[in-house]
Amino acid sequence: MKTVVVQVHPYGLYDPGLRDPVEMVGLDEYLSAVANLIAANADSISAIIIPGGMVSNGIYEADSIASQVKARLFRSEPRIDLPIVTDLYPVSTISIVENGFRMVEESFAGQDLWLVCDKVRWLKTLYLARHFHGAVRYRVFGFKRRDTSWRSNHFIQFLELIAIIFKLEGVRRLVESRPE
Repeated sequence: MKTVVVQVHPYGLYDPGLRDPVEMVGLDEYLSAVANLIAANADSISAIIIPGGMVSNGIYEADSIASQVKARLFRSEPRIDLPIVTDLYPVSTISIVENGFRMVEESFAGQDLWLVCDKVRWLKTLYLARHFHGAVRYRVFGFKRRDTSWRSNHFIQFLELIAIIFKLEGVRRLVESRPE
């Protein structure tokens, strides 16, 4: 029985021409772990949500990551073909988590939401899930992802979490507005 919707958090475009080789290896490892989680639980999963706004030149982060998830699931044994829903508007962890719960409530009522993120953002994602979940049951999974961005470290994510908890919007906006 299909009882779970999986939301896969994106981390930029999947583009070896634009990304640092270390970031690409990290993104590949992360997406492979995501595909393994989905493949191992495919009988319970009704849909996959992949959020992510426009990054550049009309290219959406969600579309870029969705094509990679779909390709990995098609190569799995047995081949997995689950519906993928792209959410083209979120641009931050906050809006990604909030929209994920809203989408489940509106389109997948009665189903659980599994939020999949990297380990660095796991605690922040868990806190936000506790804040936004309403009546939706959830689980948060964190997978390793190598990244060279200054924001992809536990200390910066902890500062962002403190800013969210204490509603220090100015601090949060300052951190989120800095280039990667």
